[in-house]
Amino acid sequence: YEIRERLVGSEMCIRDRSNPIETANIQCVGGKGKNLFTLQRMGFRVPPFVVLSPQMGSPEYLSDADIEWLQTELPNTEFLAVRSSAMEEDGGEYSFAGQFKSVLFVPFHKLNQAIQEVWQSLSSAHIETYCKQHNLPPPTRMAIVIQQMIPAETAGVCFGMNPINGKRNETLISAVFGLGEGLVSGNLNADTFTVSPAWGCLLYTSDA
Repeated sequence: YEIRERLVGSEMCIRDRSNPIETANIQCVGGKGKNLFTLQRMGFRVPPFVVLSPQMGSPEYLSDADIEWLQTELPNTEFLAVRSSAMEEDGGEYSFAGQFKSVLFVPFHKLNQAIQEVWQSLSSAHIETYCKQHNLPPPTRMAIVIQQMIPAETAGVCFGMNPINGKRNETLISAVFGLGEGLVSGNLNADTFTVSPAWGCLLYTSDA
């Protein structure tokens, strides 16, 4: 396909879900994209996705042929989630959780508009504030994840260690009804479940 030749080049690339994790380095797919590939290789059920590589300037608009190719890569998909994947995002030291924009329930004919919205969040005022608070340089590069939209009834975030008390033998799950966007953006309060992985049991809960 023409899109594969054009987007896999140095100017702009795409990595589909069949590519091995070795090709998905962070410079090509960003922090979130790399973690999605990692989860996929570990056997987790990850909704189908592709990644547009980071651009120093605004991403190119996808042509009609590009979008048709994406429809073949994401079969049985009515709506898309267009998600940020900055180089610094979901990192070992700073997560940038909820800082960049995601656009949900995007039909294919509005994909270009959503891509531009996500990319423009790279230079938002609250990103500038976040970076100043943590003494970080402002991010300049962002890959973009285009993923099949899942209309979740419940969603949440799972922490491999308890971030509240620092205990590494506890797993903390924060969950909300509906999509997880309300949780990570801070707009919804979550029900919290603390689990012992070693014993396989629920330790305690906290309702929203």
